[in-house]
Amino acid sequence: MKSFRFGRWAAAAGALLLGAGCFKYDEEWTLLPDGSGKLRMRFSVPSDYALYGAEDAYAWMASLVEESEGISGGSEPQEEERGGWRSCALVLYFEDIGRLKLRKGKNVVQFAFGPAGEGCMLDIAERVDCKIEIAVKMGEKKREGEEPGDELKKRILRELIGGLEIHRTVVMPGPLSHVEGFPSWNGNRASEHITEKDISDDDLLKGRLLPNPRPRKLVCGQIAVPDLEHAAFRRELDAARISWGPAKERMRREAVRRWKERGEGE
Repeated sequence: MKSFRFGRWAAAAGALLLGAGCFKYDEEWTLLPDGSGKLRMRFSVPSDYALYGAEDAYAWMASLVEESEGISGGSEPQEEERGGWRSCALVLYFEDIGRLKLRKGKNVVQFAFGPAGEGCMLDIAERVDCKIEIAVKMGEKKREGEEPGDELKKRILRELIGGLEIHRTVVMPGPLSHVEGFPSWNGNRASEHITEKDISDDDLLKGRLLPNPRPRKLVCGQIAVPDLEHAAFRRELDAARISWGPAKERMRREAVRRWKERGEGE
């Protein structure tokens, strides 16, 4: 399967959407005391962006699934058009987040999960390889006659990330007692919201289309997940695991079909 390379967790898809301009990405992680859980993700681009529309959001998710490790189950991708946006949403399940590795090209996110006092802790490690040279060269070709240099490069990249919105939330199985790397937290939820304003000119010129990865650690206190809720999740996970093989194959086939339709090959 052909793989598009996107940076910064899954959320950096926009880094190689070249002329796409604004995009939105939302993700929510839900963790249970035994390290199992699920990831809800939604990727959206403008409806009138014909070249990199919902088809590529779908194919991007299919490629992420194909390259990643430790995914135990998942839903069928759900596509939607609303309010000028085309979206693709997906739910992924994992049996052990410590064995989960999200991968897109050279970009990898790994996790460490374990006990901490009466609760548990989660460490998140990110390795990013966000390439922007192609985007800059394409932008320069569209601006022939303008003086090349840092100012032109900044203008090109500012246009590239215009309208960027990224929301990330992690829900731990108990009330948080220690948080690193997330600017906002309350109860058992830690979150962050990134927009184009959070990216400095220095970051852009150094090739970082999204804020530099930083250490992320969450520690929660006494577990607060009722047994009935845990049992309900296990049933949900079991059902997703059973249907995952055929669903994953359908995703792969549909992504390949869309790439072929657009002359992009396999």
